[in-house]
Amino acid sequence: MIVNSEDAALVGFDARETVTIPPLADEHLPHWSAMQAERAALANVLSRREPAARYAGPARA
Repeated sequence: MIVNSEDAALVGFDARETVTIPPLADEHLPHWSAMQAERAALANVLSRREPAARYAGPARA
């Protein structure tokens, strides 16, 4: 059975997936979940007002 991307996207929508990536095979879902967890962890440190210490030095030309 061949399913096109549109059909796969609708199946993902019906399954209430937050993100639907039709070519992402089930065995790679743990990689996706790990990436999402890392992205969420970074969100906490990316919303700071001050730049990181490595940017405190003099400007380089």
